[in-house]
Amino acid sequence: MSDRDVAHRTLLIPHPYEDGMAEAWIAKHTGDFGDRRTATFAMVERDRNHLCGAIGLGIDRDHNIAELGYWVGKPFWGNGYCTEAAKEVIRHGFTSLKLHRIHAAHFVRNPASGASCKSWECKPRAASDSTPQSGASMRMSCYTVC
Repeated sequence: MSDRDVAHRTLLIPHPYEDGMAEAWIAKHTGDFGDRRTATFAMVERDRNHLCGAIGLGIDRDHNIAELGYWVGKPFWGNGYCTEAAKEVIRHGFTSLKLHRIHAAHFVRNPASGASCKSWECKPRAASDSTPQSGASMRMSCYTVC
């Protein structure tokens, strides 16, 4: 998963993505899911059963809200995988997890993520600056799913 273009479009994926980092990331999900701090899912290409990305909710149980985060592998960009997965994860968040609100954000320089957010019927909330793993401050657009 060491693709600079993918990492450049996310807040939390570092580049280079070193050997062992994926295994460590996957291993932490069992405990986080059990503690209801996250709900993370693989995005899989239905026809060929290929992993094409991951999507999940970072859950704030004190306020019953969550942040939706995702990444999609470069060969799978533009095929609607994130849009389809996000709609299901959002449904799961509201119906199964009983969340009150879900929010998401994307870097302004990544308009494809913005188009995906809008397709989930998100409402624009604000713009902010965030510092991704690369260390440089980046402008983000924020959305809320009610």
